[in-house]
Amino acid sequence: VSTVTIDSSTISNNYASSNGGGLYIYNADVTISNTSIINDTTDNASGGGIYNSNATLRLHNVQVDSNKAQYYGGGLYMEADTLIATNTTFNHNSLAYSSSHGGGVYISSGGFNTLDQCRIQYNTALNHGGGVYIGGSSPVFTNVLITDNVLVNTSTDRYGGGIYDVSSSSYSPTFTNVTIANNDAYYGGGYWRS
Repeated sequence: VSTVTIDSSTISNNYASSNGGGLYIYNADVTISNTSIINDTTDNASGGGIYNSNATLRLHNVQVDSNKAQYYGGGLYMEADTLIATNTTFNHNSLAYSSSHGGGVYISSGGFNTLDQCRIQYNTALNHGGGVYIGGSSPVFTNVLITDNVLVNTSTDRYGGGIYDVSSSSYSPTFTNVTIANNDAYYGGGYWRS
């Protein structure tokens, strides 16, 4: 597994035709600190800021803000990965497709995911998880703000303005000292679980 360290950097205004507008990380161990990942775009796929698959990603004091994707994970897409995020923002990210999931953060397929002292705010998706989408995973949220996220689909197919959690009973996300407020959806303005 390759190891990459990024510190005190800016990753911005990049474009990908497929996954990972700013970064595509696969089968690697990546640490990013004191860095801005902003205004990156993928028009036809997922992970506007970061697309992470089968990899370990550590974020400390990182801005993952104002990125755009088509389908899943406007800011961050995680699939079967390890995520350790501290003091990091996932703000003002957006998705464009009519059945898009996870405006700020998309977490699926197990893995080990922890977010501490993070802010997930002002993100938009169309129908599932304006702020966060959780599918088949048990992420741990501690001291996190999940606020002011919106599902913008004009139909009633809008679930989980703050968080959409479609994990089975085998998975148990944990929330400690978390604020979920001012999010908007048709069903489950703050949190939706099935």
